[in-house]
Amino acid sequence: MKLAALEYNVLSSESVVMMNADDCLELGVGPDDRVRIAGGSSAVSTVAITDFLVRKGTIAMPSYVLDRCSAEDGGQVDVTYSPMPGSIRSLKRKIEGGKLDSEAMGSIVADIMAGNLSDKEILAFVSAFNVNNADLEEVAYLTRAMADTGTVVDFGVKPVFDFHSLGGVPGNKITPIVVSIVASEGLTIPKLSSRAVSSACGTADLVDTFCDVEMDSESLKAAVRRNGGVFACGNEDYAPVGTKIIKAERPLGIDCAAPRFAWKLTGDGRNVKQTAWRLAL
Repeated sequence: MKLAALEYNVLSSESVVMMNADDCLELGVGPDDRVRIAGGSSAVSTVAITDFLVRKGTIAMPSYVLDRCSAEDGGQVDVTYSPMPGSIRSLKRKIEGGKLDSEAMGSIVADIMAGNLSDKEILAFVSAFNVNNADLEEVAYLTRAMADTGTVVDFGVKPVFDFHSLGGVPGNKITPIVVSIVASEGLTIPKLSSRAVSSACGTADLVDTFCDVEMDSESLKAAVRRNGGVFACGNEDYAPVGTKIIKAERPLGIDCAAPRFAWKLTGDGRNVKQTAWRLAL
């Protein structure tokens, strides 16, 4: 179905587009169904239906959806029904107490990254780990899949060291001390730290009070060449899926160990090429 794209200025935690009820009836979609919107590229969004806010032949969407499907305000897009992602079957298997293999975990992470899963579905995925737990293999599968979605930084030196804690109040105190000591001995330790996940203040929040921690990969490499050690924020460049999971968790305040641990390893350094590790629990 060809529709005219209309940008609307609404900030939402989820990717939601508005369509006229007549167009939805013709397309065969109902409230909360998914549609694929194709311009120069394509994006999947959830549908909200209205009788009068959007006229027939028009689809209203926030600016970030316009950008994702490479469309322009007033331009034409192709809208089709999008079925439930295949990864939902894997998600249901985990909810029912099953174990996820590498392929299943990878499909879930890929759909989170692509925006094919809603925040409700991501929250269900996280909640399944709270109810049924995860073994070390599942954590490893999740960590690898999350790391593959982010930027991997190669510093061109060996060995490269790292330091990890599981976060919380102690983590933002010990990490700056340990990293500074290691760097002072001439060792390479680019420390990517998270902002607050399980406490009011993460390591990146603490360090950000006295220096800038937002760095892209080139700035990170330049700082390491200059100093050997560096504190930087493990932002969306390095762990984009982890950021999406945290956003979905926030409304209910859920803090599940397995996804958090995987995110800590990706956002805090799994996406740095290393030959030596120091893991503090």
